[in-house]
Amino acid sequence: MTIRSLPLALAAVAAALVLSLTGCAGGGTSDPTRAVGDPGTSQAADPGTKTDVFTVKPGDCVDDTDDENVTELPVVDCAGPHDFEAFTSFDFDPGEYPGDDAVHSQAQEACAAAMGEFVGLGYDDSKLDVQYLTPTEDSWNELDDRTVVCLVYDPAGKLTGTVENAAI
Repeated sequence: MTIRSLPLALAAVAAALVLSLTGCAGGGTSDPTRAVGDPGTSQAADPGTKTDVFTVKPGDCVDDTDDENVTELPVVDCAGPHDFEAFTSFDFDPGEYPGDDAVHSQAQEACAAAMGEFVGLGYDDSKLDVQYLTPTEDSWNELDDRTVVCLVYDPAGKLTGTVENAAI
């Protein structure tokens, strides 16, 4: 089974949940701010179902999972409480897998930059944070998977509705 990774650091009142997973990368990114979907409805699957991480797209809202290596995420209606909102995606350039550290560094940088544009407030000024889905080394090599999906979340708890242009 091929998986994608979701390096995750969510702080909750009762406990912190950390999913630290392997990533993907390439020489650079093509366009880290492309194709923001309609964040009002989930596009990959019907709300309440789990969807393969390869189908999560900008505009989808998803809930967290306890899995260390993520293969599916629960898709939820963006109008209700949710853990993450996917807001953009980008592809790494072709080439050999550069290693986990390079993948996560590039994904974090690109997603943070794009989050400011999506939320309407710079990353350093926002109370929100970013997370990302990245290919694993296996999906990079076996499936030519180069796509990173950027997710926004609130470390203080669940989001309700879209945060597009929320300036928070």
